[in-house]
Amino acid sequence: MATFQKIWPCYAPPAWKSASGCGLFGTKEVLKIRDLECCSRPPLAGSAKLSYNNLDVAFSPYGEHWREMRKICVIKLFSIKSVQSFQFVRDKEIDSLINDLNQSSLSAATVDVSAKMFALTASMILRTAFGKSFCGSELDNDRFESLIHRAQSTLGSFAASEFIPNVGWIVDWLTGLHAKFERSFHELDDFFGLVIDEHLNRTPQERKEDLVDLLLSIERGQSEFGEIQFSRDCTKAVLMVRLLVSVYFTLNFSHVRAG
Repeated sequence: MATFQKIWPCYAPPAWKSASGCGLFGTKEVLKIRDLECCSRPPLAGSAKLSYNNLDVAFSPYGEHWREMRKICVIKLFSIKSVQSFQFVRDKEIDSLINDLNQSSLSAATVDVSAKMFALTASMILRTAFGKSFCGSELDNDRFESLIHRAQSTLGSFAASEFIPNVGWIVDWLTGLHAKFERSFHELDDFFGLVIDEHLNRTPQERKEDLVDLLLSIERGQSEFGEIQFSRDCTKAVLMVRLLVSVYFTLNFSHVRAG
């Protein structure tokens, strides 16, 4: 240990040294001097494919696009006004939960309160995003569950092209990883296309807009966020993050409860 402490200042990279030369992590180096190098996520082939070449705010590298996407999320999508506009969703889902509990009480049936509360949260998230409730809808089936698992596996996969940029894609083709990425992407893209088409073919009720309605309104009102071109792919990229985060935890919770 003493030997390691002696050689550490000589061989450790600058970002891992503090100003005093000891082996503590150099927070000043990271947060101030090398802020631009450290503030972006590492580019990964799987996340880049599913996020339409890193168009969403979660995987986009720091820059003008990320700043504008963050502004859109803060001002339009997740502002206090937007959260308050979804009050009708929360009210309806809570009323539905109360009615279910009342019916169970009348029939003296056993109630899994944890499952009910989680289903309440999941339905709120999905209804605010897509205008759909999870339980009892076309989303609640084995095919959709498999789609989500494949998408999560894609996000967590490491491709050879990330380590060997010039020839790694050949390895990804031979191992079938490229085909896996393409299949997962097209499945999600088709799903988002159907959801968007449904919203384009209907007129949202006043004060009852969901996340898709808000994103489509941003597409139509480009002048408000003129620094970037908010395209249909940007809309799908934002929906991808919201879908995978909400449904992934819903499905994993149900598996834990079933186990």
